[in-house]
Amino acid sequence: MAAGNPRRTNPPYFLPGLNEIPGSLSNLARQYLPAGETVEGVFVIPPKMQAHGFRWRMDPLQALVFTENGVLHVFEAETGEKEGSASWILAEGILKVRLSLILLYGKLEIWGVDGNKVSTIAVEYNTVSHHFLSPLLKALLRKTWVENPISNMPVLPDSTFPGFVNTSFSFYNGLKGEAIQPGESVLGHVYQPELREPVLKIFQRKMFPQTVLAVTNHQLILLQQDLKSKTHHEWIFTFISEYRISHFSTEGIRDRQKITFHLVPEFAGQNIEILFESQNLQKFLTIWNGINNRP
Repeated sequence: MAAGNPRRTNPPYFLPGLNEIPGSLSNLARQYLPAGETVEGVFVIPPKMQAHGFRWRMDPLQALVFTENGVLHVFEAETGEKEGSASWILAEGILKVRLSLILLYGKLEIWGVDGNKVSTIAVEYNTVSHHFLSPLLKALLRKTWVENPISNMPVLPDSTFPGFVNTSFSFYNGLKGEAIQPGESVLGHVYQPELREPVLKIFQRKMFPQTVLAVTNHQLILLQQDLKSKTHHEWIFTFISEYRISHFSTEGIRDRQKITFHLVPEFAGQNIEILFESQNLQKFLTIWNGINNRP
């Protein structure tokens, strides 16, 4: 995962429309934005040096243009390229969204269906400006809820969720402050501490990160840590609208249970996998069956 830039750079910033977008991004945005789209906000990420593995790379000027129907990612030409490029994803085509917040490092990844293939948007940014991105992202996520068949069914909130603050103060605050939106109710949650397995009867190998799965009346939210981090200061969210889940399957792995959420349409590498202890799988099944068997 990329690290933060040790040099001082300009932070990302918000613009209300296309007219103020700097450089060639304005022309790119007007070229690639579908006709008739109303812009709701633009998140501009200035050029910056970024660590990628053992090398440093200059990331170009780029922007996320959020509209009433989707999001457009435009970026200037990188070194050796003649012109910039763009990626457009309709909100109704979004499969899943991942948001990683690790101190000053942020990364937003969006996967969307584009015909018979998956299109992707990925941006890295300084989280000092995350307060500009957060409301735009939340509005985009709300647009993915429209087709959810259980949204208007009777809601039975999870009465135990407020007590989750005593289990994980960090994860509870992450869900409440960054993920769960007004009008959204937690119907059930499952907390899975980090899973490890013994190696040579002396050492332990990390198998799966600390995770909480929250099932709401609109979506599934995963909040996890990063197994690569030695000192944990991160929130890694995954959002999947419930109508995108066609079914799930389970598989025993020693004394643990792997649950796989199959997304629709199904593409290789896009399904969501969680490793649970057996009692946590049973807790999830109780929650899921209770939701989907409501009158």
